Amino acid sequence: MPKRQSQMRWSSRIHKSFTAILGIISILLGSPYSHAATSLQPQTSVPLKDTQLLDEIQHRAFLFFWERSDPATGLTNDRAKNTFGEDAFTVASIASTGYALAALPIAVEHHWIEKQTAYDRALITLKFVHDKLACVHGFYYHFIDKRTGERVWSCELSSIDTTLLVIGALEAAQYWNGTEVEKLANEIYHRMDWQWMRTNGGLTPNKMVVSLGWNSEKGFIASNWENYCELMTLYLLAMGEPEHPLGVDSWKGWKRNEVEYGGRKTLAGGPIFMH
Repeated sequence: MPKRQSQMRWSSRIHKSFTAILGIISILLGSPYSHAATSLQPQTSVPLKDTQLLDEIQHRAFLFFWERSDPATGLTNDRAKNTFGEDAFTVASIASTGYALAALPIAVEHHWIEKQTAYDRALITLKFVHDKLACVHGFYYHFIDKRTGERVWSCELSSIDTTLLVIGALEAAQYWNGTEVEKLANEIYHRMDWQWMRTNGGLTPNKMVVSLGWNSEKGFIASNWENYCELMTLYLLAMGEPEHPLGVDSWKGWKRNEVEYGGRKTLAGGPIFMH
């Protein structure tokens, strides 16, 4: 298959997956009614059709990420403290920022924002992450101030949340391939030192699984990504990283907890994030 055609199909699959995820997030966070969202409110009591309802949920989900991102840094609120207007909450998370990056191409394809406007936001975000956001061995602090990027709550360098940030960056890179957005996203990705995170900085060289993270005051978190959950995303990203990748054996390092329910065998998972 020609490279360009393959990229387009891969990008389309990502768009569909993240569109579904954004709809779920909208439900979990609460629909972000605000000055920009008021036009989406139904003007009559006539029930929406299924496709209209899905579009409404997706649009509101996008608006959370658009409106709750700092326009100067691109960093995105971890949550909304006030869903009905101005929100003074300034704590961002790198995972939410990753979802915001992934939401931009979706919004363009739905004609919710102009492509150049979305590109400008992606570029602002990736420039800030690349040039100004503190990282250690390519991993970023979980929670930061959206205005400055400074670490808050004495939080950890998070392996999974950095993963979600980078996946969002790579989604934007695929959509705007051949641009500075792609260049910055790839450079951020290639910084990730997975061997450092796997071996606890070299202290446990034979460990097959990745630590949840590292804290500058306490060192590596004792718990690892070792049970079936959203870790699949982390390991796939880590095995594909060209500079400091995990070996393919790490894919076999985490446990598959098989259960039977309703006559079907499946894997028992943890939180909803895995879906």
